[in-house]
Amino acid sequence: MLTNIVPELPSHENRKPTSFPSFGKTSDFSLYLKEFDLYFKDNFGMRSFLVKLELALNFFLFRETPMKDVLIGNEGWLYYEPQKKDGITLDDFYGNVNFTPEKIKIIQAKLHKLNRYLKSKNTKFIFFVTPNKNTIYPEFLPREILEKKSNYTRFHQIQKILEEESIDTIDLRSILSQKKSQEKYELYYKTDSHWNYLGAYWGYKSLLDKLKIQPKEYSFHQFYHPGGDLAGMLSIDYLIYENDIKSDTELGSLKDCISIYSKDSFYCESNEKHPRLVMYRDSFSIWLIPYLKEHFSRSVYLWGTANIDLSIIEKEKPDIVIIQIVERHLDNLLNLYQNEFSDKEK
Repeated sequence: MLTNIVPELPSHENRKPTSFPSFGKTSDFSLYLKEFDLYFKDNFGMRSFLVKLELALNFFLFRETPMKDVLIGNEGWLYYEPQKKDGITLDDFYGNVNFTPEKIKIIQAKLHKLNRYLKSKNTKFIFFVTPNKNTIYPEFLPREILEKKSNYTRFHQIQKILEEESIDTIDLRSILSQKKSQEKYELYYKTDSHWNYLGAYWGYKSLLDKLKIQPKEYSFHQFYHPGGDLAGMLSIDYLIYENDIKSDTELGSLKDCISIYSKDSFYCESNEKHPRLVMYRDSFSIWLIPYLKEHFSRSVYLWGTANIDLSIIEKEKPDIVIIQIVERHLDNLLNLYQNEFSDKEK
């Protein structure tokens, strides 16, 4: 507005700047001045730069941030602690939000019906849980948080249900905890809330082992990449570069996949001799799908793990159904599907 000496940097604020007020809309001059004051505070020259400078100084000098969604760990690690409706991490880590007996009954009933329904269709059901980053890398959390770690969380409760219902489960807690000490690269991003292609690779191998499908072998190398989504929330992603992982051989491309059913849902096709797959998924699957897609003749990847549309199973007639869900979203199981089964299918 007042100067263009410093270029405006991209904003991560979750709101639009106040627009210039129109005096013609109000005859109250004092109200107009208030609106103009709000406009000026949002739009004065170098505002974006100065806001980001303050955030960067607080982070690098004092290890502080006003963003409650991001927890600053040790040795450059950032952790996601969502304050709104995007799951639960730390309270679950502490064991403070375990499911009540009533909620356990609801979840078990839903999983029981779904499992029975899929068995009636001769469809294999896999429940795939992706661990939170703090579950696999708790050692970089601040000491006062690590000391509160619980040995019994919602994941343990769901695991017990899955065992009682004889549902095939991909539980990556032990294998990822083991592999992180064996691999020379990290399995999760330091400045992002997700795993990387190496972490997803071990999820891929575990899944195909369960399905008795021969997985491909991959090797990896490291390269530098701008900071991830958590660094972006702190508006320092342009200041931080971290190690990223890339396969030495090209992974399957999603460019030939086609949108279907709903936003962020799509299908891919490969060898006709391979089985058919329907996967209900979240954002962690972005790193998993490039490994998976070529192992299935038709694989349908549906966004969301709550209120899932089971009618798609009738349409697609898959050999395998997978629910891939990150640990922090396990409460989605309370509202797992939107359409009930007929009495015949229960």
